[in-house]
Amino acid sequence: MRGLTDRQREIIRLVAEGHSNAEIAERLVVTVNTVRIHLKHIYNVLGVSSRTMLAAKAARGEIPGMAEGEPQERHPDPDKMLPEDRRTSDQNHP
Repeated sequence: MRGLTDRQREIIRLVAEGHSNAEIAERLVVTVNTVRIHLKHIYNVLGVSSRTMLAAKAARGEIPGMAEGEPQERHPDPDKMLPEDRRTSDQNHP
């Protein structure tokens, strides 16, 4: 069984936060279809069949490489951020 990529763990984090596929695609600067393909792989690897099951598994800390109750948080790359995210990040990191 293959593991999850960093990108797939990021998608899991965003799903667990309640973001839609369209919101995830916009945030990661990919197409909605790319998000769907990643989710299909994620579901297969983790043995889940829905976003709800995926979010619950993430919240329980049952996803390798992600902390319990708090999916992997990363420091944002300013070059990959949307303008509104960049403003928020700048305010939080003087």
